[in-house]
Amino acid sequence: MNSFSNLLNTYPGRDSVVRTLSYLSLYLSGHTSGITSRKLKTISDELNYCRLILRLFDDIPMLRFTLTYGLGRE
Repeated sequence: MNSFSNLLNTYPGRDSVVRTLSYLSLYLSGHTSGITSRKLKTISDELNYCRLILRLFDDIPMLRFTLTYGLGRE
């Protein structure tokens, strides 16, 4: 449980978990039928949108790091 919590504390860890859940729900939607299949496909789509938003917010810390990094010897 502690290692899973540590995994979710990092951006790559969160992205991996969300991506895995998205692919899993998409896979399961192909093996079910009816309303369950549609719901699983919707979950997969929403998780993909979640990944997009997480990537957009990752740009802000990267921009801050780039601006504070500086050039040459400092």
